[in-house]
Amino acid sequence: MGNFRKYFNLVIIAFFFVSIFQTNTQAAMVDAPYNFKENLSKEINQYIKKFSGSIAIEYYDLTTGETYQNNATKAYVAASTIKLPLAMYIMELADQEKIDLNQKLTYKKHHYVGGSGVLLGHKVGSKYTIKDLLRKSMVFSDNIAYSMLKEKVGEKNYVKYMKKLGATYSSRNALSNTSAHDLILYVQQLYKLGQTTENGNELNKYLQQTIYNETIPAGVKGVKVAHKVGMIPMYQLSHDVGIVYDESPYAIAVMTKGFSYEKSKKIIADISRIVNKHHIRKADYIKVNSLVAVYSDKNAKFQVATIDENEVLKITGDYGDWIRIELGKTRGYIQAKSLKRYTDAQVKMNNQTLKFDQIVRTLNNDTAVLHKPTVDSTPFARLSKGLRISVAKINENYYGILIGNRVGYIKAEDVEVQ
Repeated sequence: MGNFRKYFNLVIIAFFFVSIFQTNTQAAMVDAPYNFKENLSKEINQYIKKFSGSIAIEYYDLTTGETYQNNATKAYVAASTIKLPLAMYIMELADQEKIDLNQKLTYKKHHYVGGSGVLLGHKVGSKYTIKDLLRKSMVFSDNIAYSMLKEKVGEKNYVKYMKKLGATYSSRNALSNTSAHDLILYVQQLYKLGQTTENGNELNKYLQQTIYNETIPAGVKGVKVAHKVGMIPMYQLSHDVGIVYDESPYAIAVMTKGFSYEKSKKIIADISRIVNKHHIRKADYIKVNSLVAVYSDKNAKFQVATIDENEVLKITGDYGDWIRIELGKTRGYIQAKSLKRYTDAQVKMNNQTLKFDQIVRTLNNDTAVLHKPTVDSTPFARLSKGLRISVAKINENYYGILIGNRVGYIKAEDVEVQ
C-alpha cells in the first residue's frame, strides 16, 4: 500500500509539472510577437504550391519600408504594365513644365495597335489632348493612346526614366520583360508623386478609376486601390501592380504566367486578400471605431473597461479575433472587428515616465480615465469598479496609469487606500 501511495504521488506531481509546462508553452506561443514575413510566407507558399503555373509577388510597406518577395526578380512579359511608368514620366515632365498636358496630338495610321482601349473605332486624324490620352491609357488601358504618348516623349527618354527609377528590365513594349520588383519601384515613385504634386495626384485618381477591378481590388473590397493591370490572355499572362490605400498604405505587384485569364484574375485577387490580411495584423497600434468594451479575457464574460471612439492604443498581443492591451499593468481584451490598425510610424502618443507603486490597487468606483490630471480634463476611457490595477501617484488628487502604452489619470478618491 505504501508503494502504491508513493507511485500515485509521483504521478500527481508529474502531471502537475506537465500541466504547467503545457500551459506556459501555450501562453508563450500565443503571446509571441506577430512575425509578418514568416506568417505571410507560410500562407503564400501553401497557396501557390497548388498551381503548376508561375507566380511572382512583391509587397512594400509605404510607411515602414518593410518588404516581402516571392520570385520577385523573375522576368515576365510586361504586357500593359509598361503603360504605368510612361504615364508617370509624362506627369513628371508636366511638373517640370517640359510638356503641356493640354497640347493636342493627332492620331495617325502608324499609331494603331489592336487589343484593349476605346480609340480602336476612332478615325485616323482625330485629335486628343495629352491629358486625355493619359487618362485613356490608365482607365481603359488604351493601346493606341499609349503608342501616341510614347512617340511624343521618345522611346529612348522613356527607357532612360525607367532606368533612373532602378528598373532592371526597362521594357519598351508590351512583349518586353519586367519583374514584380521593377513594378514595385514604379509604384513607390507613383506614391511619392501622388503625395507631392497635383499631376501625381491626378494620375493616382486615373488609376483608381480603371475598369479592370477583378484582381488586386477584389482582394481588398472597400479599400481604394490605384493600380495598373497587364494581360495577354493568348499567352496566358496576367499581372497587376498598385497601391492599396489602407490605413497604412502599401504597394503590391503580382505577376502570373500559365493560367487562363479567368483563373489568373482569381489567383491575383486571392493573393491580394492574403497579403492584406497579414499587412493588417502586423500593425502595432489600434484606433477604436466606436465606444468599445474591454474584457478580462477572450470569453467576453467580464467587462472591465470601455475605450472612447477614435482613441489610439498599442497592441501587446494578437489572437486573430481578439487583441490584447495593457490595462493598468493587467491585461484587457478587445474584439478585433472593433478596430483599425496602424503602424508605429504613423502614431504619436504623448507619454511620460511613471513610477508605479509596488502594491496593486482596487478601484472603489467606476472611474473615468482622463487625458490630464486636472479638474477640467476630458476622459478617453472608463474603468469598472473592482478592477485591480497598478498606479503611480501624481499628487494628492490623481494617480497615473497605463492603458495601451499611453498615460491616463484617475482620481485618487476612486482608488482603494492600502
